Amino acid sequence: MNKALCLALLLMLSAIAIFVVSACFSEADDDDDNDNDNDNDNDNDNDDVSDDDNNSDDDDDQLEWQDPPNTEFIDWGDAVTYCKNLDLNGHSDWRLPSVEELRSFIVGCSATQPGGSCPFTDSCTDIDTCVNSSCDGCAIDQGPGSPNCYWGEGYSGVPGAPPSGCGWFWTSAAISGGSGNGAIGIDFCNAQVGGHDKDEGDGGQSSNVRCVRGGNN
Repeated sequence: MNKALCLALLLMLSAIAIFVVSACFSEADDDDDNDNDNDNDNDNDNDDVSDDDNNSDDDDDQLEWQDPPNTEFIDWGDAVTYCKNLDLNGHSDWRLPSVEELRSFIVGCSATQPGGSCPFTDSCTDIDTCVNSSCDGCAIDQGPGSPNCYWGEGYSGVPGAPPSGCGWFWTSAAISGGSGNGAIGIDFCNAQVGGHDKDEGDGGQSSNVRCVRGGNN
């Protein structure tokens, strides 16, 4: 075999080898790309599940408020019973709101909204140690709600509740300490958090009821 033929065969074999190697590497790259795409798809699927779960938890934590509220001024014991027996909007699991729940209904007065400087909570109810000047709330009748109450827009007031229809509302928390037989309430005229005599009933300072349901309870 002459040298020219041998050289031609050698070049041909080299070309074939290069083609085979290139094809193998190209197939490996495609497999890696497909694996990465599958990983991304799995990540997206996991993200979707997580988002749905979070949305479900948020829905479960939502509070539903009675509106309009009860229009009668009643004492604390009657308020507890009233909410327990309330059947409204197809639900019968209403209750008197906790301190934190009713404070979450406050809008426009940061001192007594949740996380504000007023110490009253369901775990801090001592009338001697769990109160300071910030619990006095904000300016009277300057709230963003109707009629100038410290709750959100769209909620109703209490006709006849002095002085503007906002009025005091009971919480489920009894006061500890002091000498009185009281429970914590909130005056939505000025977002004040304070104590009321449980047996006050229909008197000079109105004690209203706005029941709640839902949340973590």
